[in-house]
Amino acid sequence: MGVITVEKIDQLWWMGRYTERVYTTIRKFILSYDYMIDGDENFYADVCGKLGIPNTYKDAEDFLTRYPFDEEDPNSIVSNLNRALDNAMILREVIGSETLGYLYLAMYDMKKAALDGAPLVDLQFVLDHILAFWGCIEENVYNEEIRNIARAGKRRESFDLLLREGKASPRELEAAWNRLKARLDRSPITYDADIFDTLHEIILSEPVNYRNALELLGKLLEEHV
Repeated sequence: MGVITVEKIDQLWWMGRYTERVYTTIRKFILSYDYMIDGDENFYADVCGKLGIPNTYKDAEDFLTRYPFDEEDPNSIVSNLNRALDNAMILREVIGSETLGYLYLAMYDMKKAALDGAPLVDLQFVLDHILAFWGCIEENVYNEEIRNIARAGKRRESFDLLLREGKASPRELEAAWNRLKARLDRSPITYDADIFDTLHEIILSEPVNYRNALELLGKLLEEHV
């Protein structure tokens, strides 16, 4: 497709980030669901803290309803899926209609889950379609730089959420660092190598300073994309 414009890089980057955010937060939501259903009223506040979102929910029941499905909540899962889909729609000619179709299917399943009193099965279908979306990127997008930009956004988001969890082992953190670096180095995205090296030192230290690591991760790329 020739030279990839800055605008397309930005759209691919955020498509990757938002899609990964949806995938990871649904997984966390599914794992947390039983705790809150079983009466742990304060567990949802801990989930908000680990995801780095404001706790604007009245109680666990409100969280279980609004966090996944409220399109008026900018931090909700469905809002992030909408953002992923918006970027993917603009990129239809870049990623292909079949790839885009899997995000449409994911949105269909999200809306179906919102109407279901037991939404976990439909949310699992959302996860399945997101995995199919990434598989389609690998199989159908022949431009390696395009794949790597989208994957770099994905890896950046997964690294961010892993740091916010605050309990990953040094091995897990280093693996996330290596995956992100590998994708960035094979893409046209520029980043600050010194900051990246410092981030590496922080995640290998004991104890890990997660706050500093998150700040450096933000400085690493946000000014360059």
